Amino acid sequence: MRTTPRATSQTQTAPRPTRGAAFTTPSNSPAVASAIPAPTAPAATATPAPSPTSAVIIQPRAAPTQTPQERWRAQEVNRRPLEPGLQYDAPRGTPLYWFDPLTGQVIEIGTLYGTFPATAQFTLRGSDQQALEVPYQINVDYGLTAISDALIQRMQAAGYPERVEAYVLQSDAVTPKKE
Repeated sequence: MRTTPRATSQTQTAPRPTRGAAFTTPSNSPAVASAIPAPTAPAATATPAPSPTSAVIIQPRAAPTQTPQERWRAQEVNRRPLEPGLQYDAPRGTPLYWFDPLTGQVIEIGTLYGTFPATAQFTLRGSDQQALEVPYQINVDYGLTAISDALIQRMQAAGYPERVEAYVLQSDAVTPKKE
């Protein structure tokens, strides 16, 4: 079996002090103290002063707030005004609805019987049903004079103190009035 000689370390190590030898430090050994340079303060390096930066403030642009009337109009797809307003008949009765623009809810005001004016025809968004826009003076028109105070308050909170644009869904129960 052949072995190769081990490489010897080329690094030198300081001899270890023995128990009998006095431990020396640079402060009590004049020869060693003179060989160690005295610590000096680090050289002052010129650090540049922070440059003034302008604060960047990003404010997201809020979507324009729609008025109650604009929210209502957004429900009327392909709105076609009826000039002058046409008269319709509801001999069997048909529900009269109001869209609350503050909550997005559709509320039934009551039931229309007889003749009523329609000011526009449109397709109702979401249901794709044909509808007629019907002006309604709150608590006055079409015999609907006892609607709830809560409904009146909702209409007023939406910005309609006296009149709203209500609607009826077109069906065989709603026909144009014959002259």
